[in-house]
Amino acid sequence: MSTKTYSVRVPQSATEVDSEQISTWLDEQLGSEAALTADPGAGPKVLRLTLDRAKVEQGSQVARESEAAFLRRLIATRTGLKPEPRESEQGMEPEDRPRPKQFLLPPRLRLTPEQLAPAVAAYDHLQALAISRAMQTPEAMPAARFTEEERAQLASATAEVANRRAPVWLIENADLFGLSSLLISIEFKKIDAAREVAERARAKRASNPSEQSASKPNSGTPGGMNDASQ
Repeated sequence: MSTKTYSVRVPQSATEVDSEQISTWLDEQLGSEAALTADPGAGPKVLRLTLDRAKVEQGSQVARESEAAFLRRLIATRTGLKPEPRESEQGMEPEDRPRPKQFLLPPRLRLTPEQLAPAVAAYDHLQALAISRAMQTPEAMPAARFTEEERAQLASATAEVANRRAPVWLIENADLFGLSSLLISIEFKKIDAAREVAERARAKRASNPSEQSASKPNSGTPGGMNDASQ
């Protein structure tokens, strides 16, 4: 069993509960089809709970909520927790005002850095090509490419942004997006490989002018023979 410690923000009036109680409630909830009460909302009180990771992920998927919201609803269902009345925001200091609820995709819809790596690789190629063309120095393209570490960091950051801010159409077509970006990434790699072969061939011909002239057919009659040979 793989466990994870969750920090769940609940209203100040929430009953003190421990990980063992939540684990029991979690098992009972997964074994039934009982509905959960509404989310009472995050509050100033923080509960730290160590629970079975797989069970929490399963429950959040069924509830179509983030893991924290699912656990909060589970606690509210079992303890009768109600949302606390909020104070009027008028006259409150900006730092005391409640933050807007952050949108978070359920685990089953979240994009991973691996899924976005091809898209990052495609962007890497395009930006390096644009820089080399702007500077009119094709040989500068390799220097303008991202490092492996930079691509990994960018893929991870892009996945985090996509999971919190991605439009619905992207999430609904995540599989098509992944396939398209993978094909584009492979195509760019093939283009780079072909360019390298062409550049080596040009460099070889430039360094061996005799081979270049020998490869050209002699002028005159077909077969390279002139009239004097007849």
